[in-house]
Amino acid sequence: MRLTLMALFVCALIGSPLFADAPDSEVNPQTGDIETADATTNASDLDVRITIDDGSGNNVVTFLSTHADDDRAPRISIEDSGDVWVIWWRDSATDEIVLRKRPHGSTWDAEQVISEPGESSRNPSIVSDGSDVFMAYEYDSGSDTGIAVYQEEWQPDPYGIRLTLDTTSYGGDVDVLLFSEDGNVWVTWVDSAGDVAWSEYDAAGDSWSATAYESYSADTVEDARSRIRTTVLAP
Repeated sequence: MRLTLMALFVCALIGSPLFADAPDSEVNPQTGDIETADATTNASDLDVRITIDDGSGNNVVTFLSTHADDDRAPRISIEDSGDVWVIWWRDSATDEIVLRKRPHGSTWDAEQVISEPGESSRNPSIVSDGSDVFMAYEYDSGSDTGIAVYQEEWQPDPYGIRLTLDTTSYGGDVDVLLFSEDGNVWVTWVDSAGDVAWSEYDAAGDSWSATAYESYSADTVEDARSRIRTTVLAP
C-alpha cells in the first residue's frame, strides 16, 4: 500500500502523462513478493502483464490481456488479504476501463469492463484502504471531461458501485489520482489552469464529499495536492 509521502509523490508522478505507461509495483503483504504491472509490446500491440518477483531471481510472468487493441497504463493495488487488482484502459474506438482480480491463493478472474457502454474512458487510478478497493478514471462527457469513481465488491459475483463526482471543462490533462493513507481515501484532479479539485470518501456514510478546490496559481499542482493531503489527514 502507498502510505508514505514519498510513495504518494511517486504515485502522483506515475499518474502524470510523462509516466502514463510506466510500470506500477506493490509488495504483496501475504507473500512478500513484489508484483509489477506494465504494458509491453506483445506481437503487434500493447498487452498488460504481471511480473511476480519473490527475490529468488525466478520471476513469474503472466499476461492479463491479449486483446487486438492496445491496453495501456495498468495500475495495481493489493489488499491486506493478498488479493491483487489490476486496472487499465483499452485504446479502442470507444476507450474502455478494464479490471481483473486475483484472489489470494487463487487464479485470475475473467476481465470485466467497468466503464459504461459507449462511454470513452481512460487513465484509471486504483487504491486500497486495506479492505476495500477504489478506482477512478476520466471519461468524455460531451465537450467536458467527467470524473468517475468506482467501488468494487465481490460477494461472490462481481458488482460495482459507480458514481460521477463531477465534470470539468478544463482542456488540459485532468490527471485523476486516488490516494489512501491512514484509513483515508481521496481523489484529486486538475480542474483548471489554477485549481486542483478533490473529494474525500466518507466510509461511515459510504459517500463522497462535495468537490472542493485548492489553488496552484502561485505554485504547482503537486504543491496543491500536498496541501489537500494535509487537509484530509488533519486531526
